[in-house]
Amino acid sequence: MNASAKSKRGSRRLVKVWHLLIYSSLLVIILLTGWLEYNSRYQDILGLYQDYAHATATAIAYSGTPPFIDESEFRHSYEILLSEMLAIEGVEYIGLYLPDFPPILVSNRVPYSDLRDSRRQLLQENFSQVNIAGEIFIEVNEFIAHNGIPADLQVGFSTAQISELRRSVINQILVRSGFFTIALVAIFIFLINRQNTLLLRAEKSKIEQDVIRLEQINRQQEKQAAVGTLAAGLAHEIRNPLNAIGILAQRLKRQSGSSHQDDEIAEMSATMVAEIKRLNQILEDFLSYSRPTPLKFSQFDLQEIFSRLELLFDEQARKKRVELVFPDKGDFTIKGDPEYLKQALANIVRNGLEATPTGGRVTITADTIKTELHLTITDTGHGIPDEEIARIFDLFYTTREEGNGIGLAVTHKIISDHNGTIEVTSEPGKGTSFHIILPMELE
Repeated sequence: MNASAKSKRGSRRLVKVWHLLIYSSLLVIILLTGWLEYNSRYQDILGLYQDYAHATATAIAYSGTPPFIDESEFRHSYEILLSEMLAIEGVEYIGLYLPDFPPILVSNRVPYSDLRDSRRQLLQENFSQVNIAGEIFIEVNEFIAHNGIPADLQVGFSTAQISELRRSVINQILVRSGFFTIALVAIFIFLINRQNTLLLRAEKSKIEQDVIRLEQINRQQEKQAAVGTLAAGLAHEIRNPLNAIGILAQRLKRQSGSSHQDDEIAEMSATMVAEIKRLNQILEDFLSYSRPTPLKFSQFDLQEIFSRLELLFDEQARKKRVELVFPDKGDFTIKGDPEYLKQALANIVRNGLEATPTGGRVTITADTIKTELHLTITDTGHGIPDEEIARIFDLFYTTREEGNGIGLAVTHKIISDHNGTIEVTSEPGKGTSFHIILPMELE
């Protein structure tokens, strides 16, 4: 998988995780604020209950009812006093417990027998939850001293107010959560649409770049085909007279005598023969460029070519004191013509060594991405100006005095014949990189 694709997929996953974390955090905040609000108002209600129970206890403590003058009269007077206090909304029962005296209970609807058999659960200090015949009450306990006699006061309150509070808070949480969810969904839709728009723009830009690159490759191939056809005809027309001139020069050299003039003739003849051989080599390169490449495909590991290139250029690199770096490991098995691919890579490595000053480096890297082999050959030479990069693969184009401008054109042709692509990036003063992509399996 492409490293860039992996990085993008990882980024999208990270964004989704962040969205989920943000949503969860905000939802927790909503629930927490709801719980805090409920707890605060719940404590306010309990505070009101306690204030009322305290006021009731104070009223009893300071009432003028003398204790134990007459039990029935005493009980009746306290029942009247407690009944008046029972009239407050939310109060369900009031019980007064004196030592050695039957409990005094006034209630709207709770019999003493049920209250006696009730189950209590301590909520907090002075507060209990009382289950009376399946109905829940909040009970507040107050200690009083009436005429020096200790007594316990129990005031039971309906939980209707607390239930209403609970429903109100739950409704608020639901409303807030719903509003928040709707808002967040709208934001997510906006962000997703925006992200999709950016992805589409990026994909469109990539497609446009690929189209431009393919058009450039197509123009290059058309240009190479036209120039190749012209070169083939021209080479055949030149080769025959050139061979004749070479034969005459060799004959002239053999027939020269030992005089000073003959020595000059021999020297000039030798120069002519050498230059004719060079021209013949250029013509041979012409013809190899113009002819269809007779590729012999086989399955092989590109490490074999790297080893051969290392042997081929090791001496040149050491003499120039340029570091030559090849991939030291990896399985780069592809299907292609090893001889022609070696020739293509050798042309680039040779140019890189010639362009790199002493102390520089030429680096070859390789990587497999999906079904493609990506090669990069980078030198630390003087670089290529932007205006020259577009012509770098043109036949006869060269920036070196001793160059003939055929090597990179042949390299481009070999890579294209393998259904591959080759591109150049360069920064003047820093170096040049050749980027080659080859299919690992030819269709």
